[in-house]
Amino acid sequence: MKAAPRGSVVGLDIGRHAVRAAWIELRGAAPVVSRLESLRLPADGADSTGVIFPWLEQIKLGRTPCVVALSGDQCMFQPLRLQPNDPRSLKQAAEMEVIQFNEMSSETMAYAYAPIELNPVEQRLILAMARPSLLERVLDTSNTLGIRVVDVVPAPVALFNALGADAQDPERPNLLVNIGRLTTNVAIGSSAGLLFARSFSTGGQLFTDAIARSAGLASSQAEILKADEATLGDESQPYAADLSRAGGMWSGELQACLSVFQSLYPEASTKPARAILSGGGAALRGLPEHLATMLRMDVERLETLPLVGAVEEPSEYAIAIGLGISGHAAAAVDLSLLPDQMRAEQVFRTQKPHWIAAGIVAALVLGVTVFGGYRDLRRSQAKLRTHASSLKKRETLVQEIETTRRGIELSRKMAAPVGELLGTGPMMRDIITLVATCMDTRDWLTMICDGHTYFSVKRANKDVPDGEGPLLERHAVKEGRVGFERVILEGYTPTRDLSTVKALIARLETTNFVASADLLYDDMLTSEAVATNVARDVAARRFVIDLEVAQ
Repeated sequence: MKAAPRGSVVGLDIGRHAVRAAWIELRGAAPVVSRLESLRLPADGADSTGVIFPWLEQIKLGRTPCVVALSGDQCMFQPLRLQPNDPRSLKQAAEMEVIQFNEMSSETMAYAYAPIELNPVEQRLILAMARPSLLERVLDTSNTLGIRVVDVVPAPVALFNALGADAQDPERPNLLVNIGRLTTNVAIGSSAGLLFARSFSTGGQLFTDAIARSAGLASSQAEILKADEATLGDESQPYAADLSRAGGMWSGELQACLSVFQSLYPEASTKPARAILSGGGAALRGLPEHLATMLRMDVERLETLPLVGAVEEPSEYAIAIGLGISGHAAAAVDLSLLPDQMRAEQVFRTQKPHWIAAGIVAALVLGVTVFGGYRDLRRSQAKLRTHASSLKKRETLVQEIETTRRGIELSRKMAAPVGELLGTGPMMRDIITLVATCMDTRDWLTMICDGHTYFSVKRANKDVPDGEGPLLERHAVKEGRVGFERVILEGYTPTRDLSTVKALIARLETTNFVASADLLYDDMLTSEAVATNVARDVAARRFVIDLEVAQ
C-alpha cells in the first residue's frame, strides 16, 4: 500500500525531446489537473541537465513530491496465469517468477505486480521487473536535479492510469499507444486492470528521418516539415514512398506486440475495441487512418482525458498526467518500482507531521499527569493511586506480550508454505528437466505434482473411501521432511498402446535420479474433473506415472 502524499503530486516525464510536468490533486476521490508545464530540450541532447535545472527553479517545483517515469524499454512485463489448483498466492507466484529471472541475470531484479481481475474463477497478475542499475540511473539523475522523488512508475503503466478504461464499454480492452521520439510505449487494459504492457525502440524520429533522407533536409528542418504539412498516405508528396515505408516499419512493430498479446489472451472478449494514439509522434497526419487499415479496428488520436481540469494538449501530457495520478491512491494500477529504502523514507516523511503532533500531545498529557500526581501526593490516596497505575501498566504489558507472541506464531505459520515451496522448487525443476529430456516429442504433460498432493486431491474428491487406507499410507510423505519422495506425472499420448510412455518409464529408471517409475492403476487415478482439461477432439490416451525419487 502506497503512502499517498497530501496535496499536489507532480508527474515528471523527462524525455529525450522534451520535459513535461503535470500537477495532479485529488478532489474527493477524483484526480484533478491543476497545472501543466513543458520544456523543449536541445535537438542534439547536449547538456540537457544544464537546461532542465534552471527550468525546474523557474517553475518553482521545489520539494513538491514528484513521480518520475522509467521508460518501457527498460522494464520487462510478464502476465501470469495461475492454474485452478495452484495453492500459491499472487505474491508467492510473483516472487517465484522473479527468482527464476534472477538465476539468469547478474542482478537481483526490482519488481512489482498488480492483480488482473479478468475472470473471478482465475488468478492472474501482471509482473513488472527492472534492473537496479537502471533504477539507480533514473534516481541519480533526479537527485542531481534536486527532485524529490516519491515513486518510480513504468511509462506504459502511467499511460494506462491516465486514460483508464473506456467509459462506454469498460469490459472491452483499449489499445493505448504513446509515440515518443525514440520509443513507443504500449498498454492494453480494461476495467479488469492492466492486461499487457510493452515498448519498442521506434518512435516519431523514424518518420522524421524518412523525410530528411528523401527531401535532403537536416533533421530539424524535416521535423518542422513533418509537423506542418507531412501526411502519411499522401502520394502527391515527394517523400511519400519513404514516409510510407517508415509507417510500415512502425506499424509492423506494433503488430508484433499485438501478436504477443493475442497469444497470451486468446479469448474473443479480450480483443481491443479501439486504439488511442498519444505522444508527439501521434500528431503525424494520416497515421490513425494508416493504422486503422493495418489493425482493422477504430483508431483515434487522443483529444480529451477523463479528468477534471482543462488540458489543451492531452496527447502531449498523457504520460506526465498518468505519473501524477500514479502518485495518489486513486490510480487504477499500482505498479511501483521505487526501492524499498526510499519507500520507507517516503512513509516516514508522510507520517512525520502526525508523529510530531502525537509527541506534542504526549508531552501535554505527561505535564498534566505530573501536575495531577503532585497534587495527589498531598492526599491520603496517593499510594493507592500509584499502585493502581502500576497494576494497569503491567496488565497492558502482559496484553502486549501476548499480542506479540500471537503475531510471531502467526508469522511462522504463514512462512511455512513459502519455505516448503522454496525448498522443493530446485528438485521439481530437475525432475521437469529430466522428464523433458526423456519424453517422446509426440506426448505431452498436463500436470506434475508430488504424490502427497495428488492423493490428497483424490481423497478430497471422494475417489477413494474416507480415512487413511493401506494404499494412502504407502504414498504418504514423511512428517517433517523437506521435499518429497514421489512425483506424479499426468499427461496424454497419441499411442493407444502406451508404447512411448513405457519407453519413457524405462529411460527414467536407468537414471540415478529415479529409484522407480511405473503407471498407476485406474482405481488410483484422480477423476477427469481434477485433471487438467484437454481438448476433446484430440485422439489421445491419458496416462499417469508414479515416479519415486532416489534418496
